[in-house]
Amino acid sequence: MFKISFYRIVVLSFCFLFNAFLICSQKDILELLPGSDKLTYNKKDQIHRFTGNVRFLYEGNPFYCDSAHYNKEKKWLKAFGNVHCIYKNEVNIYCDSMFYSSITKLARLRGNVRIRDFEYKITSSSMDYDFNKKCAYYTNTGRVEGITSDEVINSRQGYIYPSSKNFFFKGDVDYQKKNLKMLSDTLQFSYAKQTAYFFGSTKIFYDSTVMNCNKGWYNIKNEEGMLIDSSNVTQGSKIISGDTIHYMLKDSLSEAFGNVIIQDTLEGFFSNSGKAFYNQKDGETKLIGNVCLRKIDNSDTLIIQSDTLINFEDTINEFQRAKAFDNVSFKIKKIEAICDSMVLDSNVLNLFHQPIVWTDKTEMKGEEMKVFYKDSIVDSVLIQNNSTIIMGLGNDDYYNQISGKNIMAIFIEDTLKNAYVYGNAWTIFYPEEENKTDSSIVTKRMGMNRLFSSDIRIDIDSGAILGISYLEKPDGIFYPMNKIKSGEKFIKGFSWNPLLRPKMQFCRFSFFK
Repeated sequence: MFKISFYRIVVLSFCFLFNAFLICSQKDILELLPGSDKLTYNKKDQIHRFTGNVRFLYEGNPFYCDSAHYNKEKKWLKAFGNVHCIYKNEVNIYCDSMFYSSITKLARLRGNVRIRDFEYKITSSSMDYDFNKKCAYYTNTGRVEGITSDEVINSRQGYIYPSSKNFFFKGDVDYQKKNLKMLSDTLQFSYAKQTAYFFGSTKIFYDSTVMNCNKGWYNIKNEEGMLIDSSNVTQGSKIISGDTIHYMLKDSLSEAFGNVIIQDTLEGFFSNSGKAFYNQKDGETKLIGNVCLRKIDNSDTLIIQSDTLINFEDTINEFQRAKAFDNVSFKIKKIEAICDSMVLDSNVLNLFHQPIVWTDKTEMKGEEMKVFYKDSIVDSVLIQNNSTIIMGLGNDDYYNQISGKNIMAIFIEDTLKNAYVYGNAWTIFYPEEENKTDSSIVTKRMGMNRLFSSDIRIDIDSGAILGISYLEKPDGIFYPMNKIKSGEKFIKGFSWNPLLRPKMQFCRFSFFK
């Protein structure tokens, strides 16, 4: 009889306490769910203790764990062992233990922490969750993995906003998705925009393309990025560097702005410019602003300067073509030139709009020219229409001169040796003789020959005319030095332009790590 009565009293007391707790919890924020094995209450420390298959609603969110402590007065909750919280039916939180304050709305998650929604899973050894800001963050390394995608992000620190899908990572950030890999000091990722924003030293790998910068963004969906500050892109043997690079991988396009350097170590191609545009599909590179291009063949160098230069590559047929516009100048060993525009076809430089070519003390002019070279050694120069070759004879006002409709100038080891004049050929030259003494050789200028023929061949050495072959009988006159009239000293349209001779700037190139 006593045992039965005592049992009934215990049961009734438990029911009373449980119902009282439910009433209090309704005013508060905790509500027990069926299935908890044991509930105790310590009046002294005001802590409710739940053990064994604990289930309850807290602030309307389901909680599951092995045991829990709850302080109603101070509004905190501690959960232990296989903790699982479902936040607003959207975010699942798993950990070994959790401390949560209803006042601060901050949950401290420890041990095997996992936070999961419909699209991402976050894991770390410890993590905090701010329910006010709806933000999960870790400071002791963590990992974010896509559930509906193959994205994986590792970092030392991470701030994740599951509802807005905005992520912030810092310290050894490693983003990977299929054939894309991003390494950065700091990275912000917007899931809605599918865009990563990075700050600090950043390296991006996409297939065989490698990108470097200190700041910028990259859109994963469109395969498009903006690289800022010490930026460069490496693709095979080609490296593009600039203050800013806009790279469009899907379209195989790139744009570079500010202190642009392009290197192609395989082709021996180097350039500086203010801007650059590169179309990989078409093999076209456009350079704008203070362009300086250097192409190396067998250790020898062709340098081209201009306001604008367009370079075309045909890797299948091993063909290269380039066009230069406005304020064009170039240098090949001892040969320099200026023109308004130029087209390079393989080993031929086509010069347009009154070009001038210099070598040693020789100046060549025409309406157009073709410079033929191989391995950066000039073989010949074809001067077309109103062609002239002028050779300075010293500091005085005397010049050996050749003019005609067209002239083919032949070079041997970068030195002018022969000139073939076709059509309306004029020559003015000063024959010399040498007087030898025991101590010296004195060269004396004999006079001036002024000759005309339809076609002639001229042999030249160091600016001196050694011999002339006339295809037709020439017409001319010889003047002794004291009989030369000033009006007879020059061919028609004579001009001597040493001040126009280009002073080739030093092309600035750097090599990337």
